[in-house]
Amino acid sequence: MDFRNYYTEEDFKKDNSENFEKAIIQYLKDRAKSGQLKMPDNSLTHESIFLDEWKKIVDQKSGDVNRVAYAFSKMFFTFNDNYEKLVQHINQGSFNKYDLSCDNECFGCGEKMLMISKDWNFKLITNKLEKDQQDFKKWQLKAAILEPCIEDKITTFDVSFPSGELLIADWFRIEKFTEKVMYNKDYQDLSIGTFAGRVKSTLYSAQHNFIMIHTAGSPDVFLENEKILFGSSETKSSLGRCITDKWSVCVIDKQTLFDIVGSEKEVNDYIKENDILSLQVQPGNYTTTFHHRKNLNLYDEDLSHHIQTIFSITKTSIKKPKLN
Repeated sequence: MDFRNYYTEEDFKKDNSENFEKAIIQYLKDRAKSGQLKMPDNSLTHESIFLDEWKKIVDQKSGDVNRVAYAFSKMFFTFNDNYEKLVQHINQGSFNKYDLSCDNECFGCGEKMLMISKDWNFKLITNKLEKDQQDFKKWQLKAAILEPCIEDKITTFDVSFPSGELLIADWFRIEKFTEKVMYNKDYQDLSIGTFAGRVKSTLYSAQHNFIMIHTAGSPDVFLENEKILFGSSETKSSLGRCITDKWSVCVIDKQTLFDIVGSEKEVNDYIKENDILSLQVQPGNYTTTFHHRKNLNLYDEDLSHHIQTIFSITKTSIKKPKLN
């Protein structure tokens, strides 16, 4: 396919990147229609707004593709003095990491993704920082093929409830608690804006012997078949709802909160002054099960289909769900 048929030299002389973007999008759509445009070979487990737009073009679906248009517009400015080179470069379809200006961060793993291609076959790459332990001036970014994203699987971890008196809230806004257990305070670790970062922050909380699961809303709390379930239901009555201004649910034993804060009075005063759900269970070890983006019902056949479950808490001796 010849890009000249979409973008003439007269168009080029008008020096208008908007016209170029319209032409390149139509060109990409026609390539997709003829089977000459595919998703990047290693993109299956990665997600981003840019990849969503690319998939719309590949699948020949309508929708916003402004990021793709912007990515290709970089070539318009690179070859702004040579129409033939611009057309030839696009027709060849072999682009290096600097050709496409991709604002492309994976929702799952947080990697900054770039695209390269040869003969219109694309791959995702990322820049890896290679450090010289002797001389930081020799540190350099090198391109590397992007590794698979976070696995599509459930995650389980154990915590102990020494007293069995559970407190449930989106967070416990007690200064000493936040100072001691807040994940990524210095912003040097994976962001909770990514699925991998959310899993990592949850497991970090588990190291402090409490549960913290990121949510997209305010789940209800259910008790069914010896399991504490957090989710929603149109038919089942709940024990209460955890309002999540912080978009997370924390479950902690009262004794554990005492130990972290170091003051029973401060904790008790906080509970009196705030809307904290409480639940009494048998003391012991409990297993929490969750998926970083899907309801557990897809993985645990024993869960009630009446409750769309975000995560579950079970006595550790009870059989855990199996990954299908």
